[in-house]
Amino acid sequence: MKRDFSYATGTKLGAVLLVALGALTVLYSIVFDLGSNSNALLTGLLGALVAILAIMAIRAPLKSAPLFAITLVLGLLLAYSPFYFGVYKTYPIAYFMLLAGLLSTLFSAFAFGESLELNIPLGFH
Repeated sequence: MKRDFSYATGTKLGAVLLVALGALTVLYSIVFDLGSNSNALLTGLLGALVAILAIMAIRAPLKSAPLFAITLVLGLLLAYSPFYFGVYKTYPIAYFMLLAGLLSTLFSAFAFGESLELNIPLGFH
């Protein structure tokens, strides 16, 4: 079955979604402070790392699989952080962090799969 878009387009789409999500996470941690300094710092740092790694993946889609593997782990850390910092009782903050972490993990897994397909020689599709 033919695909409507190439694997490079899928990889870049996943990376663009990760950049937007990372920027939103940084903005959210700055604007709402997330209840504690260490929590806000970690959330902002994780969001910035996700965005930076995704920008690097956009620049080099053929070498992006390891970058998406790292953003996948960062997304899991972001989803776990409300429970680690004990802010899971403050619902809006916990919901945002959990949602951002899960979406980051989902986008990373999609882009990781697409980037792996870029590394397969053309005769093996």
